[in-house]
Amino acid sequence: MLRTRPIRSEYEAEDGFRVSIMSRHTLNDGLTSDPTILPRLYDMHWPELAPNVVGKWYRGEISWEEFAKRYHELLQNEPARSRLLELVDLAKVMNVTVLCTEDDPTYCHRRLLALCCKQLDSTLEVSIR
Repeated sequence: MLRTRPIRSEYEAEDGFRVSIMSRHTLNDGLTSDPTILPRLYDMHWPELAPNVVGKWYRGEISWEEFAKRYHELLQNEPARSRLLELVDLAKVMNVTVLCTEDDPTYCHRRLLALCCKQLDSTLEVSIR
């Protein structure tokens, strides 16, 4: 099963293997380490699955539709594509939870990533939170 949750959420037994899909664990300035994102909150950090246009989205320079389009394009190319396939394979045999900073998945790349995984394997169970 593939789950999505905010990175600051405490570990739940159903989470299984927790993967940060953020480019870096910083405050919105992109430079200062975020003291609330502790290594104990995730098992692995896969920055290859982070959107390369998140700063433009946060600053209002691109629409959500443009952000989603560009993120989908990123997931089709290496090295993201290999990690994406690895994620799907893992989630078919164990619980995997992908994590990012947003509290609400509505405008969040972890939701887009989970939906992309579901497209790759329609049998994959997905829970978006």
